[in-house]
Amino acid sequence: MRIEEITITNLFGIFDHSIPLNKDHITIIHGPNGFGKSTILKMLDGLLKSRYYEIRTTPFDEFCVAFENGAYIKVTKSDTPKNDAVHINYSLGKEDIEFEPNLTAEPESVSFPSDAIDDIIPELERVDRKRWHCIPTGEIYSLQDVMELYGDRFPAQATSIEEPDDLKELKNTVKAHIISTQRLSHYHSVPRNIRGKHIPNYPYPQAVAQYSSELAETIETKLAESASLSQSLDRAFPTRLIQQSSIKELTKEEIHKELSSLEKKRSKLRQAGLLDKEEDIEIPVPSQIDPATRNVFSVYIEDIKKKLGIFDELSSKIKLFLEIVNSRFIYKEMSVSKEKGFVFTDSNGKLLSPTSLSSGEQHKIVVLYELLFKVSPDSIILIDEPEISLHVDWQINFLPELEQIARLTSLDILMATHSPDIINERWDLTVELKGCAK
Repeated sequence: MRIEEITITNLFGIFDHSIPLNKDHITIIHGPNGFGKSTILKMLDGLLKSRYYEIRTTPFDEFCVAFENGAYIKVTKSDTPKNDAVHINYSLGKEDIEFEPNLTAEPESVSFPSDAIDDIIPELERVDRKRWHCIPTGEIYSLQDVMELYGDRFPAQATSIEEPDDLKELKNTVKAHIISTQRLSHYHSVPRNIRGKHIPNYPYPQAVAQYSSELAETIETKLAESASLSQSLDRAFPTRLIQQSSIKELTKEEIHKELSSLEKKRSKLRQAGLLDKEEDIEIPVPSQIDPATRNVFSVYIEDIKKKLGIFDELSSKIKLFLEIVNSRFIYKEMSVSKEKGFVFTDSNGKLLSPTSLSSGEQHKIVVLYELLFKVSPDSIILIDEPEISLHVDWQINFLPELEQIARLTSLDILMATHSPDIINERWDLTVELKGCAK
């Protein structure tokens, strides 16, 4: 289900904002610093994931997410500035239902020892029994803050907030994924021997390196899936030759055409790093083909289509990923290897480390990777300041690239930016956050 509109009143005690989402799947919000662009993205992400930190800690009167079928979720807060109690009204299109989530967390109520937080979240340093210092930001978090902000790293039962089933179902119709401004650091992969220890200037893993490893693992999984299918088809090949009934028997011309198409597909998969480079094997097709031979070719071609079809979605994403990245790179090139993931080379063919890329290049790769490989179809993607570290030319081309990705992956995108170059000439996609409510 799509979100139709987001509204918030008295944000920071000042602003009223209404953000209708465009039906062509990309909406851009812009406005001066301090008007709440990033805050709205974080609040929406938190609400849909039932992590209420941004909602609890942000001053506002009412925050409402309306869906295209008439359903909505409305969040209100107490008038008392120090009271962070959250009240929810929601509707599935019928009656209005009230709900107040219990957002208090005590060490005794957590389903695992709170001491484990030091191991699970290496960027946090314990202050006392109920508080932690966040090394990257310098903020002090309560146990409730930690549970909400880092809930994706805990066992599911440890962070679940009791909510009505119909509210959960409504939220589950929209998968949210946020791409924040702090997207180049990746804290999940930290050596166990330093977890929970504050090591000044520790070089936390870069997202580019982490995503490179993730892509290699994804390719390995697909290769294993393909190998399993190949073994199954190969075992049944003789039986299917004898009992062929569901496979259309091809003519000589169709056999030539199908074999040529399959070789082109293999070539594309090799370029995407999904198959090894190998010598082209030309399968001879006799000038005269008897029915038995046509039967063999028909079953063989159908099997190869199934084996290679496993890679269709992944190869399309890798192809677009490489096309966009290499169209922007100067004096270097990116390719994909099933063993290494990302492979970077300079204009002389020398291998480059991901850490040698500029911050702009890293931002480009991280945003594209998250959009293509880390989100579910039909999700809403929240992108905060996509222009960070990007050259003006890259900013101008960002929106057309985003439209390509949205078409491929069926995404709704809500983006916050300061950059007129990101918007370029597409002011029809924009919503301006304007001045005071009072």
